[in-house]
Amino acid sequence: MPHDEPKTNNAVYLWHIKRACEQLATYLDVVDFEQFCEDQQLKDAVFWKINVIGEAIGNLSSAFREQHDEIPWHKARAIRNRIVHGYDTIDEVIVWETATIYIPSMMRLITPLMPPLPEDKDD
Repeated sequence: MPHDEPKTNNAVYLWHIKRACEQLATYLDVVDFEQFCEDQQLKDAVFWKINVIGEAIGNLSSAFREQHDEIPWHKARAIRNRIVHGYDTIDEVIVWETATIYIPSMMRLITPLMPPLPEDKDD
């Protein structure tokens, strides 16, 4: 399969992004920045969800990303790459701002693109 083609359809990856964004919001809804910095398990969970979002964005077809270039896909991929490859020098302020400002803003742009969930065929 050519690298540019999605491994599956874009809808699946959009739902992965949405779910990870919702989980991030749940994790961070009841904590402030200091609590975030002091809780290694919470930081690990946030790092992981940002990784999932970045990977899912990378799996969207480039045609889809180009068609929706109002969404700064590259920024989400960049922070994912920074966490994965620069794990030893992660700036907690940047991660916090990404998770509490940038990702919710990106989600507001992605939400109108979300296809409906497929209906359960067992009904």
